[in-house]
Amino acid sequence: MNAELKPIIDFHDQLQRLIDAELKINLGYENEPFFDVRKRCENSLTLRCGLGQPLEVAIQAAPELSSTHRDALLHWITTDYPSIVFDELTYDAQIASNFDKQLGVSLIQPIVLLLIAMVAFIMLCTHTLPAIAALYAQSEVDPSASLSRLMVIRDAMPIWAIAMPVLLLLFMFWWRRKSDVDRWRWFPGSSRYLQSMRYAAMADRVAELIDEGMTTKTALQTAAPDFSGESHLKAPLFQWAISGDVGDTPPRDVYRFVASGYRQAAFAQSSTIKAIFPVVLLSLLGGAIVFAFGFSLFLPFVELLMEIATSTRSSL
Repeated sequence: MNAELKPIIDFHDQLQRLIDAELKINLGYENEPFFDVRKRCENSLTLRCGLGQPLEVAIQAAPELSSTHRDALLHWITTDYPSIVFDELTYDAQIASNFDKQLGVSLIQPIVLLLIAMVAFIMLCTHTLPAIAALYAQSEVDPSASLSRLMVIRDAMPIWAIAMPVLLLLFMFWWRRKSDVDRWRWFPGSSRYLQSMRYAAMADRVAELIDEGMTTKTALQTAAPDFSGESHLKAPLFQWAISGDVGDTPPRDVYRFVASGYRQAAFAQSSTIKAIFPVVLLSLLGGAIVFAFGFSLFLPFVELLMEIATSTRSSL
């Protein structure tokens, strides 16, 4: 293999050690095995370098690479502090994984509630509906529309009693196959939480590099390239740290304060999400189940009483 690819091979070797240590890595691929990603990347770069392209140009031109993977490789071969690349890849993925675990626990109660509701509905179909149908027969009243629909559902019970658990298992399998970030990207507030934690990690890395003797500007370019230009205006605490009046406070302490501020904001955001999500989900699900059971039990009785009342008035 081309000797020019040695930095890439070293980078991938170290990534493999992190993966073997069961650390979460986010390279921007949807659950694709790292072995396949690595093989495709190295084969593509070998071909391009063999055609005379410099390694940096080959990385930028390779369409097989995700943007995250491409940025990590470029950072690895161009910076004097390549280890920061692993911090970025592992920390972002670990934040997403922790967030996923926190909210994933909230799904246990709704799933248990669904299973209990299904068992209760099976009992309604096997015990309650035959009793209601017998009551209609004893009263010499034809089955109402609602009772007829329920009887159709009862007759199809061998199908849906098996299909519903299977669909639930398939949903759980599909859910676990999605990346930690994509599972909750749709949920209100999740993007703000993940962004706050990412900003906190960046500020921590800037403070560490300043501790090691790097200038603030270089530390920002190395550990927080998102804020080395004008984009810091989108992040108020970074804006204050970069262009605000911080007095005689050492830059290291300023960025540690920024990290603490974003971490506290993330904690508040996650606490709100964890408090609201289970309540809203259980309220909606529980309300729908109560509504369905109420109609299934009482509507046939109401229709029976109305039919009996109508027959009584007709006979007078």
